[in-house]
Amino acid sequence: MNEIQITLETVRMFKRIMRPIAEEGIISLPEYHEAISQLTSLAEHGRLKPVIVPKLID
Repeated sequence: MNEIQITLETVRMFKRIMRPIAEEGIISLPEYHEAISQLTSLAEHGRLKPVIVPKLID
């Protein structure tokens, strides 16, 4: 199976394209930041960040 590596250049391009869309409210800023964070992790480490469920401290 051929694997295609996402590069940091691709992430930067995505950031430039998506930032105005997020600022206009088409997608939320937290969603934009999460997408950028996940793409950056994918480009740097080859895998997505794990989902961490917040825990309440007793």
